[in-house]
This record gives sequence, structure tokens and C-alpha cells, in this order.
Amino acid sequence: MSAGAYLALLSFMDLSMYLYIAYTLGVDPLTLGVASALWSASFIFSNAIFNHLVDKGSTKLASLISGSSLIVSSIVLFNSNNVVLCVVMYMLHALATASGRLASNVALLEFSDSDDWSFLNSLMNFLTTFIRGLLLVFFSLGFLTLNILYVTVIALTTLYVITLPNVWVSIERSVFSMSKQLEALSKHVRVVTALTYLVERPYTAAEAFESLWRSSKEFSPVKPLLSVFLLVTGSDTLMAMLPLILRSKIAASDTYMVYGIASLIAAVVLIAVSTCRGSKGMAILAVSARILVFPTLLLLDNLTFLVTFLVLANVFYNIYVTSVYYLYVKATSGYKLSLYNMSLEAGSILGSLIGGYVTFNYGYNYTLIASIIGHIASAIVLI
Repeated sequence: MSAGAYLALLSFMDLSMYLYIAYTLGVDPLTLGVASALWSASFIFSNAIFNHLVDKGSTKLASLISGSSLIVSSIVLFNSNNVVLCVVMYMLHALATASGRLASNVALLEFSDSDDWSFLNSLMNFLTTFIRGLLLVFFSLGFLTLNILYVTVIALTTLYVITLPNVWVSIERSVFSMSKQLEALSKHVRVVTALTYLVERPYTAAEAFESLWRSSKEFSPVKPLLSVFLLVTGSDTLMAMLPLILRSKIAASDTYMVYGIASLIAAVVLIAVSTCRGSKGMAILAVSARILVFPTLLLLDNLTFLVTFLVLANVFYNIYVTSVYYLYVKATSGYKLSLYNMSLEAGSILGSLIGGYVTFNYGYNYTLIASIIGHIASAIVLI
């Protein structure tokens, strides 16, 4: 529970810092795109550093680094009007997110049964999305002032660091990996044995060869990595520019409210579909739905419609991410989670830069077209 609340806080601070740069500092699309790309670059770099540390069981140390970085970045950024300093603090927040997310995910995988990984991942997404929504609504209504926010950050960070367990020995992921290897070995043994019955019992041999063929066609971890890279590239091409689109339509406080209500509704929908195990088909369906939803953004200026757009965009995105993440975890036995995170953020870097450049030079219509192309490519990879 504390991990879910902390991840929600990280997500809330991510959006709040980004909106602060977009609204309060009033930067142009190109600068905002660069800020988003630098956040992702910092996230990738941090993942590369902390992955080995966390995989070896040092989740407590990673959580401490995450918490310290979050506290510093939060206090400094919201008390500065310097664009460069704010972007640097935003990058420090990326380090906090990378180390915190890795520590939480590894702890979750190690202290739960592998059969429950998909459901627990969905449950964690629900908690993160719901609590994030509450924080955004409270901030919009003025209940969550900066001073209260600082206290909240320190309190939740302390609780998170204290309660997150250290993974001294990797058991669950190792067992899952061994079971996959033993299953593959047994299929090869069956084939070797079946060769001796190739003439006398051809059906037995055929079944063994068919089983081995199916195992060789199992989902490769490369596909979800490439797919999530393309999806996020397409998504962030438009979504990284969303604060600027909203800035021209509604006030800053309303923007927080729009994001908050959208998160709360999306969380409820996500928990409703959490019993569905992630699959390739579900991921492709979610991408297809987003392609249909995205064009409506440029036509909307009503608060209710904007909330509806964000709800649908977030729900379909989370369904996609949950499905593809499960496929990746299953393919890698829960190891090398940083590669997944790095692929996601590499897409964010490219998408943010494309979005900033295209919006600055050609306008939102072309940004939308570029975004849809990324979505289509992501779905094709999974087929």
C-alpha cells in the first residue's frame, strides 16, 4: 500500500512539475518538448545505474535514493522561476521515479506468487492512478497547498523507505525462470525420445515436435520492448504538448481538475478490467481504441469533454501498458525490468522532441498525424 501511495506521489509530482514549467514559466512548445525529453533521458540513465543494484536485492537503498531525490527536487523546483534550474530539478525527479519504481516492482515480484503478477500489477496501477487523481483534485481545489504538499512528500517518502522490504535473495523470479527452463528442457527430451518411435508411433513423435515448435514460437521480449517504444513515441508526440493545448482552453486550476477527475475515473475502470490477464490481443485493441480517440482532442473545448478524452486515453494506455508489461515480464521471468522502462522512456524522448518540433513549426494537426503513425506502428509490431 505504501509503495502504491509513493508511486502515485511520484506520478503526481511529475505532472505538477511539468504543468508548472508549462503554465507558470510559460515556455514554448520546443522548450517543453526538450524538458520532457531530458526527463526521459535522466530516467533511462538512472535505470541503467540502478537496475543491477536492485536486481541484487538493494531495494532499500534504491528507495532511500528515490525519496531523497524527490524531496529535494520538489522543494527547489516550486520555489524557482528559473527555467534551467526547474528542468534540472525535473530531471532529478526522473531519477527519483526510476529508482523508486524499480525498487517497488522488484519487491512486488519477489514477494508475490508468479501466478499473481498480472493481477498485482493491475492493482498497483489502480492504486497509483486513484491516489494520483485524489492529489490532483485536492491541489486544484486548494486543499493541498505547497506547504502541505511538502509535508505530504516527506511523510509518504519516509513511510515508503521504512516499509519497503529488502530483497536479500531472489527466489520467486528465480523459481519462475527455472520452471520455464525445465519446461523447455522437457520438451526437447520428449522430442529426442519420440525419435525412437518415429516409425512405430508416428502420432507421439508428431505431438512432441508440435510442442517444441510451439515453444520456439513463444512471445519474444523484443516485441513488447519495440512496441512500447513506438507506442510511447506516438503517444508523447501529442500528450507532451497537451498542457499547451489545455493552456489555450482552460485555466491552470481547471487543468489539475481535468487530470484529477480523469485519473479517478480511469482507476475505477482499470480495477474493473484487472481480472483480465494481459494479452497481445488486448494490447492491440487498446492501441486501436486510442487511435480513434486522439483526433477528438483538437475539437474539444468543454471541460466535460476534455475529462472524457483524458479518461479514455488513460484507460486505453494503461490497458495497453499492463498487457505488454505482463508479456515482457513473462518472457524475461521478471528480470531486466530496466530494459522495459528504458524502452518506454526512449520512446518518450523521441516523442517529446517530435511533438515539440512539429508543434512549434507546423501546428497541432501535424502533431496529431505523427502521433497516430506511432500508434499504428506499435500495433503492427505485436501482430
